[in-house]
Amino acid sequence: MFKIHGKYLEATSEGLAPPPSTLMDRAHIALEEPSAVLEILFQFIHPPSGSKCYRQPDVRSFGPDIFFAVAEAAEKYIVFGAINLCMTRMQSVLSSHTQCIADTSSFNSQLTQDYPVDILRHSCKHGYKDLADIIAPHTLSYQLGAVAPKLSTILYHWVRSISLGSIHESNIEVHRLSSQVVYYDQWQDICRDVDSHIWKSKSMECRRALMWQAKFNHQFAENPLFIFSPLSFSKLPSCKAPKPCPCGNLPELFSQLAAKGRSIPNFSSIAFPPSG
Repeated sequence: MFKIHGKYLEATSEGLAPPPSTLMDRAHIALEEPSAVLEILFQFIHPPSGSKCYRQPDVRSFGPDIFFAVAEAAEKYIVFGAINLCMTRMQSVLSSHTQCIADTSSFNSQLTQDYPVDILRHSCKHGYKDLADIIAPHTLSYQLGAVAPKLSTILYHWVRSISLGSIHESNIEVHRLSSQVVYYDQWQDICRDVDSHIWKSKSMECRRALMWQAKFNHQFAENPLFIFSPLSFSKLPSCKAPKPCPCGNLPELFSQLAAKGRSIPNFSSIAFPPSG
């Protein structure tokens, strides 16, 4: 059981503070979050007794389960300090981000590398559009079966980036589910372009082109954003196919793929369509 003075609730939380002129009794109020989460959350509200130099919890020390549970509770009860610190940690990926798609070296946050799906879920649920745009490409290497359980409310958007027509679903959760799915599919269309180019240009006879295709698909599966970096496929075999061989057009193809990647709409334009 936690005891918190009303003056601290009024100063630090909009969701837990009672309305003005509310008559308070001594009845206990049950909250659904685990005590381990509430104990941390309340440290952003009520300082320890007798403390003269109190610092709020360091969210960087939390494990992922506790971190995202505290972040969710902070949003639910509008605990200002906890919201700000949790978002600061998740938004560390924005520190050197000046465009919607930037060099992947900006994404040096361990939280971003290991838990992009959780960050995307949180950012979409609570309307953090900039964060959703930046973290969404980092979920593309995940299999749909791993994404669906965590993004059941926004999976619609993750796969819906290929069709940008008006969305008429009244159920916002169904809308988000579809968008998440389409977003994934539009990025995967880049891989399909590579396979189609190799087939249509009759590059199947060129070992260099086939190795280029294999390296591209492997790197794209690990991190699709690599297409925005300079191409550096080393140790490609020499071309022994009859000249002129289509493998000479591969640098141009790579440039076209990068341009196509830049044309893919931001995730937020699908997950948060304009109203009206």
